[in-house]
Amino acid sequence: MFAMEYSRRDRLLMGGLRGAMGMFAVLGITFAQTAADTPTMTEASDLLRGSKWVDAATAFEEILSAEPYNATALFNLGVAYESGGKTERAKEVFGRSVDAFSQLTIVNPNSSSAWYNLAYSLRAVGELDRALTTYEKAATFDEVRALAHYDRARIYAARGNADEAFAALRVAKSSGFANTGMMASEPDFERIRTEGRFARLLGYEIRKLKTMDGKSLEYALVLPDGFDESEIYPVLLAITGGAQDREAVDWGIQQFWGAEAARRGWIVISPIAPDGELFFRGGQRYIPELLDHIQRRFNVEGGRLHLAGRGSGGIAAFTIALDSPGHFQTLTTLPGNPVSQEELERIGRLKDLRINILLGEKEDRVWGEGAKLVVEKLKAIDADADARFGIIWGEDHSLPSMRNGGLIDFIDALRPKDPIDSQ
Repeated sequence: MFAMEYSRRDRLLMGGLRGAMGMFAVLGITFAQTAADTPTMTEASDLLRGSKWVDAATAFEEILSAEPYNATALFNLGVAYESGGKTERAKEVFGRSVDAFSQLTIVNPNSSSAWYNLAYSLRAVGELDRALTTYEKAATFDEVRALAHYDRARIYAARGNADEAFAALRVAKSSGFANTGMMASEPDFERIRTEGRFARLLGYEIRKLKTMDGKSLEYALVLPDGFDESEIYPVLLAITGGAQDREAVDWGIQQFWGAEAARRGWIVISPIAPDGELFFRGGQRYIPELLDHIQRRFNVEGGRLHLAGRGSGGIAAFTIALDSPGHFQTLTTLPGNPVSQEELERIGRLKDLRINILLGEKEDRVWGEGAKLVVEKLKAIDADADARFGIIWGEDHSLPSMRNGGLIDFIDALRPKDPIDSQ
């Protein structure tokens, strides 16, 4: 089964329903000629995908002025208002969407998009029993099966029916639903989020550490298969790239350091930037407390962690390592370099770590120049320093060979043969 990742605004941008142009034409309804300056469906949909809710809503309103029977535009207008927090306006639009897609399912009963959009619109206006029945119909179509079951789970969870919610989530995942980030942050799952069943479906848990200044630092925790708290495990502190928020952390776990790490017997901890403070722009001040917490909570192989980061997470990994070098055995970035000259001047603090900076052949040369400088400075300080940068030929910044276990393979090979001696 291939994995499908849906975002909330892809809901039916999946569609294939070009605003009922074909379907309402069967009913003999004519369409006004679209004005030349009216946004196209593609342009409006791009705004929706880009989370530009106000602009997307304006664009779909303009399309509907020219094409009043464009059902997909109507549905996407509802999504734009809903996502932008315009709840009452969204509910009114989805009410009209219910009428439109109710007719479309009669005209074209084999349209997966029509059934899914109808079910979603029913849920949005609060007709939950009818929505569940309609989602079950939508789930008979391969194209929307996973998302239909996911939305069934949302309804059951919001109602407090945990068993039904988990049953629907399991079917959604087995049908290809893979957006665990959306699942982890779904408000409708608030009642079931603390259950062990939820963490198992995600593949990781979200935990919180209360810091000394009262901050709540969230982090994702991946535990090895068959975890036994009395056993010793290698531990990876993984700093994700981008905004380092929950969505980015989820993406990093799914792409680089999730299931394969668990299978190989690793514990992975990936912190979420507190209040959006990246871990090289202030957020790093909470990492020492997290490291102390990890050491108290787990039996860490060799007494020290491994540290990895990608992109902005690679930059943050250097910042974190420079602040707490004694906590780590290895540092691996994909890529990542010190963020400032001041950090570069302190690079000697890392001379006892095994450092690997990985970058693609097609990477921006700034990354490569920075990596070379790091290695040169470390070697100048200590000729025996175990620091290197590696170029992965034919690859760009995304480093596909490091995904799906590639990175874990690489870091796993860095572990000391006798971890006890590494303490």
